[in-house]
Amino acid sequence: MDIRRFVTLDVDSPDTREYRERLPHLRVPSCCSHHSFDDSVCTLEDVDSLIPFMPPYPVSIKGSFNPEVEIFRGYWMVSWFKKEFAERETLEAKERGVPPETILDEHLEDIPPGSQGLMLQPYWGPGLKMPEARGSMIGFGDVHTRAHIYRAIIEGIRYALLEGVEHIEYGSGQRLTGIMVSGGGSEGNSICQITADLFDRPSCGARRMRHLVSGLA
Repeated sequence: MDIRRFVTLDVDSPDTREYRERLPHLRVPSCCSHHSFDDSVCTLEDVDSLIPFMPPYPVSIKGSFNPEVEIFRGYWMVSWFKKEFAERETLEAKERGVPPETILDEHLEDIPPGSQGLMLQPYWGPGLKMPEARGSMIGFGDVHTRAHIYRAIIEGIRYALLEGVEHIEYGSGQRLTGIMVSGGGSEGNSICQITADLFDRPSCGARRMRHLVSGLA
């Protein structure tokens, strides 16, 4: 299995069986959730606070904790983009009977990785660690379109999540060996494949979107 190919876990899928065989060897997997706010989180033993005065969450496994790095305006930015820039795609989605995100994700395939130099910092809402942070887009040129902006948003969120994973690795001294993607933003295969490409480690997600609610049930 190509570690940079995103895998959707399904009961009868050959990819799922192969990934489950490899899962025990992914010593410390990480989860990247894609909701209105995004976060990078994993389960570790004896980990110190990554952010001063904000200890990691305790979990049901004795002696283990969930260190977490959050992006307070994660996939909220997709809703912002739809409202401000994607009226055409919203109308097309209504005619086709699909969510607008489906149309937007189709355009991701038309834009090369890196959005031809357009870069985005996804801090439309500052976090607790960086209360003065502000979002920005830089690198505009005459080649850029609305589709470039959309891909730059997705890539900017991904880079921020990758920074969170690297922060957890640095603080814990452990390498996070796999990525599990969850949340509504993980419904798009193109977005999930960008995750696998950028993190450069085994990545998977499940068809069920509401993982937390399912686990509590």
